[in-house]
Amino acid sequence: MDMAYHARYGIDGTDSGKAVQVYINYRIAILGFMAHDGITTPTGGTGGGSIGLSDGIAGLQWINANIAKFGGDPSMVSIQGSSAGGGYVSLILASPLSVGIIKNVFSMSPYVSYHPAFYSQTMRKQVAQMFMMAVGCASTADVPATTSEADTQIACMKAVPFATMSNATIRNTYGLPAGTAFDTLYGQPGLAAFIEYNFAVAPCLDGYVLDMPPLQAYASGRNSDVTAVMGNQANEYSGLFSAAGELAGAAMLMNVPYQIGINGLSPTVTAKQMYDAAASAPDMATVTAAAYSGFGDTSQWHTNIQTCTDVFFGWGIKAATDAQKAGGMTTYQVLNLFGEPEADWPVVSYLFGSAYEYSLGAYHAAEDNANMGGYLWGFSFITCGAMPVTYSPAEITVATAMSTHWKNIMMGNPPDASWPANSDSKMVYGVQFPSGSAYAPCVRIHASTAGCVTEPTAGFRASQIAYFEDPWNTVPTAPATCAVPFLDAIQAGTGVSGSFGLTLPQLADGTSYSCSACTCSARRNLLFGAPMAPSASCSCA
Repeated sequence: MDMAYHARYGIDGTDSGKAVQVYINYRIAILGFMAHDGITTPTGGTGGGSIGLSDGIAGLQWINANIAKFGGDPSMVSIQGSSAGGGYVSLILASPLSVGIIKNVFSMSPYVSYHPAFYSQTMRKQVAQMFMMAVGCASTADVPATTSEADTQIACMKAVPFATMSNATIRNTYGLPAGTAFDTLYGQPGLAAFIEYNFAVAPCLDGYVLDMPPLQAYASGRNSDVTAVMGNQANEYSGLFSAAGELAGAAMLMNVPYQIGINGLSPTVTAKQMYDAAASAPDMATVTAAAYSGFGDTSQWHTNIQTCTDVFFGWGIKAATDAQKAGGMTTYQVLNLFGEPEADWPVVSYLFGSAYEYSLGAYHAAEDNANMGGYLWGFSFITCGAMPVTYSPAEITVATAMSTHWKNIMMGNPPDASWPANSDSKMVYGVQFPSGSAYAPCVRIHASTAGCVTEPTAGFRASQIAYFEDPWNTVPTAPATCAVPFLDAIQAGTGVSGSFGLTLPQLADGTSYSCSACTCSARRNLLFGAPMAPSASCSCA
C-alpha cells in the first residue's frame, strides 16, 4: 500500500504542492487474515481475522501523530492502492478505526468482493483449520469445540517456524490430508480448491477492525468527509489472469459464478453455503452469452475477458461508489484504456505470446505506469524495471493527465474543471484523447465485420450490472450506442483522413473503412474484441 502524506505548505506558508510519501508493510495470509477462536480483539471479541488490516490503520495513526515533524499535513492524508492494495485501502475506508485519519482514498482495480458474504468470519474460521492441520496444530478440520482447545492451537502455532507457516497456503493443502479432511468434514469434494480460488484469506467481520460489511459501512455516513476515487482498467483479465487465448480457471471461478452466486448471502455463511451458491449460479459461458449478446464480438475469449472485468470490477466499483455517495462521501469514477507503452509491445509478445501484442489492452494494474510516475523514468509494470521503456508523447500526456488529477485531489482541489463529483459517469484515460483524458466520452467496445460499435460511459454497462444482480429474472439489453468520433487516422498512401465514428468513410477501393484496419484502432480504443494483428492500411494520426 502506498500512502502519500502531504507536506503542503513550505516554510514561508505558500502551498508547495509537494507530498511526503510513506510506504508501510502489513501482514498477509495466515499471519494477517486468519480467523480463529483463540484470537481476541482489544475490545474482548474473539475470532479476529483482520489483523493485517489493523496494521495499515496503525500506520495511519502513527502518521497522523508524527507526520508534521517531517513537514507533512495530518489533515491531508491520502492512501492509494491498486489490485490487492486497492481492495485494502477501500476496506480501511470501511473501518470504524479509520474515521478522522484519512482525507482521500484512491482505489484502483480493487481485488476484493463487496458482497457481505465475502466477510464471513464463520467461513474464515473453518478455513483456518486447514492451516492448523497443515502445520501440525490440529488433528481434525473441525473448528475448536472449546476455548481451551482454541487456546492450545494458537499456543502451538506460535511455536511453528515462519517458513513452515508461510508455506501452509490452501494451494499447498488441498489434495493433501488437511484439504481432504476439510472436504470430507463438510461433505463437498473440491471445497478446499474452491476456497483457494475465491480468496482463502482476507479481512472479515471481527467486530473491531470491521464491524459491518463495507457497503453498509459506506452508506452509514462513516468517513463522510472523505473523497474516494475508484476505477478499473478496460481489459482487467487480458493478461494477468489469462494465457494462450483462454482465461485461467481462477478467473472463471472467482468472477462467474462466485461473484453472482454469493450476492445476497448473509455475512455469517459457511464455506459450504458459499460453494452451493456459486454452484447454482450461471457459469461464465451462460453469462457471457446473455449479457453481451448485442456486442457481436468475434472472439469468445475477448468477450469472456469483458465478462470477468465487468462482474468483478465494474459491478463492485459501482456498488461501492453508490454506497459511498449515499453516506455523504465525495466520489469520482475512473476507466483506464491505456495499457503497456507501445515501445514495450515486443516484450509483451515475448512474455505472453504474439497474440497478446495487439490485444493486451489496459490490463490489470496498468494504471500504475501512469499514476505512480513510471513514465518519468522509463518504468513499466510488465518489465518491472528490468529494462528502460520509452513512452511516446501521447502516452506521457495520458500519464500526466492522470497524475495531475490525482495530485489535485490530494491537495484538496477538484481534479479537473470538466469532472464533476458524485457523477455516475467516468473520467476515461487513453492516448486517443488529445489531452490524455476525457470526461464521459463515447468509447469503442468492439470491432467486427459489421463495423464499429461504441458505447457512452454515462451509466456504463448498467444493463449488464442489473443482470449480474439477478440473472434468473433479468434479461439484459445491448448497450446504448453513440456517434461521437473516436479515431483520427490517415489511410496509408491515399491521404484520406478524418475522425471516424459510427459513420465510416470508404477506402480507395470502395470498401468500407473497417474498425480493425489499423494498429491504433486495434490497441488503443478497444475495451475488448481487439483484432490479433495490425494492418498497414492506415496509420494513427
